[in-house]
Amino acid sequence: MALVYLHRSNLLVSGTRRRARTQRIELFGMGILLPCDPQTETPMDRKNIATGNDAAVDLSSTASQRSAHRARTRGARTMGRNRNGEPNNDKFHEQGELKVKIYTPALRRLFFLLVVFLLQPHPVAAQVDPWEFEVYPYNTVGRGVLEIETSNAVVAKGHKEPGSGLAQGTFPSYGMWFNQYEFTYGLSDRIEAAAYLDLAKPNAHGLTYAGSKFRLRGRLFDEDVLPVNIGWYTELEYHRNPQFDDQTLEFEMRIPMEKDIGPVSILFNPIFEKPITGSDRHLGFEFGYSGGIYYRWMKAISPGVEFYGGIGLSTNPDPRSEQQHYIFPVVKGDLPHGIEYNFGVGVGLTKGSDQVVVKFNLELEHFVGALFGPSSSNGWFW
Repeated sequence: MALVYLHRSNLLVSGTRRRARTQRIELFGMGILLPCDPQTETPMDRKNIATGNDAAVDLSSTASQRSAHRARTRGARTMGRNRNGEPNNDKFHEQGELKVKIYTPALRRLFFLLVVFLLQPHPVAAQVDPWEFEVYPYNTVGRGVLEIETSNAVVAKGHKEPGSGLAQGTFPSYGMWFNQYEFTYGLSDRIEAAAYLDLAKPNAHGLTYAGSKFRLRGRLFDEDVLPVNIGWYTELEYHRNPQFDDQTLEFEMRIPMEKDIGPVSILFNPIFEKPITGSDRHLGFEFGYSGGIYYRWMKAISPGVEFYGGIGLSTNPDPRSEQQHYIFPVVKGDLPHGIEYNFGVGVGLTKGSDQVVVKFNLELEHFVGALFGPSSSNGWFW
């Protein structure tokens, strides 16, 4: 295990000037840094977070008998153990009781990481990808299978100012149609590759090219080997700048997760995105999410609800009113001849979101021939 180090020594106290300096992140592994009070060595609340010293939280003691790693900064202590290495009962700073049972160390660490992201103080605007109102499942397309999908979203009621809501370029989001074509091919039984063509039709304008994407996605282990089925996802995005985005080239990672409980399927995709060109390339990762809960009523009709959102920089989120969060009641299903559909009407939950968005996705799968042999039954990656 190692640490994620959040350097706050140059963070200004004034709320109006806090945006002037960007926090730095250094990744050492799966751990978290939280600020501590230098006098009492207790975690600080959000009111005092801007003036606290750095502190390390070591997660290595949560699921093994190995000794806790040494804290790497002054005023630090390990979570779950005190300074003497003895067990510590107060795993969380007490601001109301929180009792969560997490079944594996990896899930526990991921939960802690997401909690810290959401509790950080208040930039990069919080953004939701309007071409991709889709929650990725654990499973990939089969080896040798070609999947062609069109994803569509129309802002029925939204912002009329450019660069707000789902539109991050020079056009307003109101009345815009986001149209995407995706071509996915199964390289193996566990890995797929895809290329995307993004088009857009702003209100009172014609349909035009908006960007392209290329990605690899896979699943880890076979289904139900882990308590929660987990996959991986990497993507390189090109945007037509400045018409449809404020960044030209971005890198995106997701962690598709899925769990079936009886007839209910629960999907969740944490999203980490970072510009790799332009003025914001020195900033950290933006954090977003997509998720869905579906009831498998019948093969052709499965009602559900989907969630999408973005908070801006993971280490310094936007104010909640500027973030984007959407909820979509949806219906999806499998039709004859390998056709799948997903339809929903979404509602924005914040001022920064567009008020009403309609989505419709349609995909077709067909076996075209495999380039590689079958995956090993004992494998976990390829």
